[in-house]
Order: sequence, then structure tokens, then C-alpha cells
Amino acid sequence: MRLGHALNVLAQYAECLRSVIKNMGIRGFTNFIKGTIGAPWFTEPQKVKELISAPFQLRLI
Repeated sequence: MRLGHALNVLAQYAECLRSVIKNMGIRGFTNFIKGTIGAPWFTEPQKVKELISAPFQLRLI
């Protein structure tokens, strides 16, 4: 339900989304969304621990 709501909000506010879906197809687009939410770049637990333990500085320019 939340994914459906997120897609509806994206569709309402992003005109360029139409061209993305036209290029990728609806199945390709949903696979892209699922892959993005799945966070495949966090596969190395040690690297994630290092990133979390590193000091963080937020700069508002």
C-alpha cells in the first residue's frame, strides 16, 4: 500500500516520470523502484559499520 501511494505521489508531481516509464516500461520501472528500496549497495556489513562510526558533518551552504 505504501509503495502504491509513493508511486501515485511521484506520478502527480513529476512530469518527467512519464518519459521514464515510457522508456523503461512499467515493469522495468517497478523493478528499478524495488531495487532502489532494497539497497543493494549495503552488502558489506563491515563497510556500513565504518561509515556509521565515522564522524559526520552537515554543512548548510
